[in-house]
Amino acid sequence: MPRITTCAVAVVILLVLGIPAATMTMSPVQAHDTCPETIRLTAVIDRLEGEMAVVMLAEQQLQLDVPDEFIPAAADEGTILRIQITADLQQTEAIRRRQKQRLERLLRSSQ
Repeated sequence: MPRITTCAVAVVILLVLGIPAATMTMSPVQAHDTCPETIRLTAVIDRLEGEMAVVMLAEQQLQLDVPDEFIPAAADEGTILRIQITADLQQTEAIRRRQKQRLERLLRSSQ
């Protein structure tokens, strides 16, 4: 099973407890109901290893190593987590524009 550390993920992950028992299945990406740049996942804490939690996304056959600072204090092994990942397209575009401007300035100054 692939492993990904959160240091390599450039997104904000929000972990929220309190899922009703009826929805405690580990489903793949759920509805993009509010924002097309957002996906919602359901996962479970498989085990705690030191300062890391091993979080399983079963449908995707994926295992994430998550620093315990991103895990709610009340959570332990077997706790169901809701994960929301949102792409910040406005900030991404702003960074791309600044990078392009810097590159253009460098190219002009080197000529």
